[in-house]
Amino acid sequence: MASGKILLVGAGNIGQLLIQLIDEDVDLVCIDRVQANLDRAMELRPQGLMVVCGDATSRLQLEELGLDDIDTVIASSTSERVNIEVARVVKDHFDVPQVIAVGITHSGIELLKELDAEVEDIFHLSASGIINRLESKSKTAIGIGLGRNEILQVEVHPDSRLVNKRLSLFHANKWRIGIIYRDEQIIVPRGSTALRPHDKVVLLGDPRAIHTLAERLAFRFTSFPLEFGDTLVVSTPRSLDPAFLDEIRYLCELLPVEKLLAVVGSSEWQEPLQSIAKACGMKSCEVVASKGGLDELPALCSSLNVHPALLVLSRAQVLRSGLPLLQGLRSKRQLLRLAESLGCPLLLASGQFPYEKTAVASLSPQSLERSLEIALEFSTLAHFALEVLAVAPSEYLDSEDEDDAVEAMEKIVAYLARTYKKDIPERPLEGNPILAIGAALAGQQLLVVDMEAWQKPTVLRAFLTPDTGWEVVRRASLSCLLIPPGAVFE
Repeated sequence: MASGKILLVGAGNIGQLLIQLIDEDVDLVCIDRVQANLDRAMELRPQGLMVVCGDATSRLQLEELGLDDIDTVIASSTSERVNIEVARVVKDHFDVPQVIAVGITHSGIELLKELDAEVEDIFHLSASGIINRLESKSKTAIGIGLGRNEILQVEVHPDSRLVNKRLSLFHANKWRIGIIYRDEQIIVPRGSTALRPHDKVVLLGDPRAIHTLAERLAFRFTSFPLEFGDTLVVSTPRSLDPAFLDEIRYLCELLPVEKLLAVVGSSEWQEPLQSIAKACGMKSCEVVASKGGLDELPALCSSLNVHPALLVLSRAQVLRSGLPLLQGLRSKRQLLRLAESLGCPLLLASGQFPYEKTAVASLSPQSLERSLEIALEFSTLAHFALEVLAVAPSEYLDSEDEDDAVEAMEKIVAYLARTYKKDIPERPLEGNPILAIGAALAGQQLLVVDMEAWQKPTVLRAFLTPDTGWEVVRRASLSCLLIPPGAVFE
């Protein structure tokens, strides 16, 4: 079910049925001209419903309702003229991601489609059909497969970050795309095939994996870090660290995960972690004594059938200050192995929280897009101020390729700002990127970096070419969220 706010136009027979079926966790606003209809709506849903007696075809009325905060408009009036006018006003004056409308006549249905509305024909209308449209524009395929939600059909949203990208770039694991419907034609997908807006895609595979992919394709992915897994995995130092424990508590309260796996250095961690899990309402908490250190985590998660959403490590445990070059390379290799094996982000906790100010390091167009999108998703939970740190190339040394990369990164920031409807300030920096970004981190609590930008950890390369992404993380004193290379889906 869509998690944003829904505006329901019409509280008649259709609207009243929808009011009962729409998830109670969804904020629902209902507008109707007839007060008796609204009174009945309040009886059906006494909580989580706001009713307004007014005219939904009025732009002024919709502005007063705060339509910019609405995720979906459902025009369920039995008057097709009203539904068409609602769709027209919304399209011309507001930026609403999804409009669903009831159509009656052939010409009315065609007009609603021209207004970018998803149309439900009143003669074949079912409440479940509209509910399917709310659920990330995806639905379980009927009558095929094992009936375990292992086959899913989803419509590709124009703003999905997977639009126009080749399927070979998706790093598929536990899922695949079976077939694509485009412009009334069937396309058999290949690695070179690129998805287009409004493609209808049939997904096959592990139910949890294809549900995550469906959310990505339908541009409804505001549940970080559930796109990676369902369990918060914590690896603790040997002795109890109150600051690290407090940051774990903060993350458990903040994130939507319901499972906790803690690999602990001593038994003194067990009771505090179990208390945190209980207080946060987690469904399960498993505490396991550490035997082989961090290197055992992938095998341990596999043996316990754990799907990590986020791995939290103590920064001091992994990156002790003043590490010599070779020891630093070993830490870098270890973090890369963990990220690639577990397929989830890593958070190096330093005790600096809540994450009120967060920085994203702009290192390359590809890494900026990935890290900034994850940061934007995370910001919907933590509500932190977000800033992009971009180092301009030297006017004496820059090349045409560097200028193109800078321009590409500026376009990425502008595009994501429009997509997420959020201001993303860029702080221009000059000089040595490692030193400039390090100095700009003063006052921040969290740094987001994509590990894809890290260089291959070799001694020769470390001496000849400093790895900006790695060095920024190694020298930072704040908590760091590391995005795994290539891990978009399970």
